[in-house]
Amino acid sequence: SAFADFYRFYEGTYAKEHGFRLPDAGERSSYLGNETFCDEDTAQEHWCQAGQTGYFFPPQCFHHSHCIEAAMAYPAWSKAMFEQMAVNHNLSVAFAYYGSKFSSVLADLQLRKVSTVFYGYVPWEEAERLGLTDENRLSFVDYYTGCAQGASATPDGPRYCDTETKTIYKLMRKDLKDRAPEAAYLIENFKVSREQINELLAMHQLGRGNMTSEEAACWFVKNATEVRETAAPRCLVRPKQMPKLGEIIWE
Repeated sequence: SAFADFYRFYEGTYAKEHGFRLPDAGERSSYLGNETFCDEDTAQEHWCQAGQTGYFFPPQCFHHSHCIEAAMAYPAWSKAMFEQMAVNHNLSVAFAYYGSKFSSVLADLQLRKVSTVFYGYVPWEEAERLGLTDENRLSFVDYYTGCAQGASATPDGPRYCDTETKTIYKLMRKDLKDRAPEAAYLIENFKVSREQINELLAMHQLGRGNMTSEEAACWFVKNATEVRETAAPRCLVRPKQMPKLGEIIWE
């Protein structure tokens, strides 16, 4: 990967010297108002400790003068995966949690043109709105067997690498080919590329466009000719206008 060592940018004071956003409890409080993640059930959690409520500071950031901030949504979203890797790679990154205000915080930081590290993924409508690409990604060590063995959902876990590649499977009723062969054909042959998903999200009002979910879906079906013709049986996409008696139009 061209970005395999990109996380090393966040070692030492390099990111701070390049103007990345630093932890600021006062600014975080102005965004959150009365929202908090600390109650009786979570009082002992790592983001609820005295003096750093709503943050997680790795050991190398206890005094955090050289550590930049990574904006997160809810503490449980990544199950401490990134917190573990910040600790284990000795990165100068502290984590701030913004909960339901996460999207509005990102929008404000973008408007102010503040260089910020934050939790995200692709495809994602927020990524489209922010104009993100893989070049913006903080890439960690690629997964290999054993690099996350025994990983826990707390920052003191042993995870050292990115997540492993996962295969997504399609599920279909066993008798669907007999009951609705056209539907079974569509499920088996429907394929959408990441680029097409990004294009679809860009049309949505939560991305960079102004379409509702229904309008974006309709636009996609009308314009994604290759997807449509691959997923739908030819007899439905281009039905024969004058089939002859006995002619097979569906196999």
